[in-house]
Amino acid sequence: MIKHILGQSLIQAFILFFFVFAGHLFVPESAEGPKGGPFGTGNTNNSTGLTLEQIASHPLYGTPDFSWEGDYVMNGMVQGFSGEDIYRPLYKYTPSRHLTMVFNVFVWFQVFNMLAARKINDELNIFAGVFDNIWFVGVWLFIALGQVFIVQYGSLAMKVHIAGLTTT
Repeated sequence: MIKHILGQSLIQAFILFFFVFAGHLFVPESAEGPKGGPFGTGNTNNSTGLTLEQIASHPLYGTPDFSWEGDYVMNGMVQGFSGEDIYRPLYKYTPSRHLTMVFNVFVWFQVFNMLAARKINDELNIFAGVFDNIWFVGVWLFIALGQVFIVQYGSLAMKVHIAGLTTT
């Protein structure tokens, strides 16, 4: 059991740290910012995310320290390593899509872990016998559907992006 716990936690930690520190470099964005909106002309609808005016209100906008082109999600870190504000000035409009995605990945890892933790003797099929316990299935479905609802509709109440992870 120790190898399963350590293996799962190391894999999850590595992937989550990768998403936290590099997610803004590869997760595509199509709804917010300068390339969002209809026909890629820039987002003007604040219900889908950050608008051009909101982004332009960032104190570092137009400086080399603020370089967001809109191809990928905006870096959701509150501060950079050198202490400069990255997302803090924009948080009043919406929590970041970047960190909403990190939260979502974390919870889905735990949902998967509920299945994987059922097998501790190196069995390959983690789904074997899953329907033998209806309470397990019910709790698992409740958590999975709850996560979808929280991320898509939780908005400011749950401190997730106002448009969830929807990119259109």
